[in-house]
Amino acid sequence: MLIKLRAPRCSKQPACDDMPALAGNTLLRALKSVHATVAHRCMTVCCSAAAVGAARMLQLDADGIHDRAYRLRYNEGQNRTDRFSTVRYLD
Repeated sequence: MLIKLRAPRCSKQPACDDMPALAGNTLLRALKSVHATVAHRCMTVCCSAAAVGAARMLQLDADGIHDRAYRLRYNEGQNRTDRFSTVRYLD
């Protein structure tokens, strides 16, 4: 003989049957809207960063590029970041 045990339901919480059918669609629409907004902003930031970087590189002459490469090569903080990213990539 099997006995089904049910947890007591609080009178303040509606049962799943009482929830409107449109709640799932509304949540899905909201999530899609948030996803589209985040994707749009990320694309805008990436394009803006690329444009600023390209403009900066166009302003440098050969000596400026050599100086920038030298600073990046011998900057210990940059080298540490590069090592961490390489180790993380290999994991």
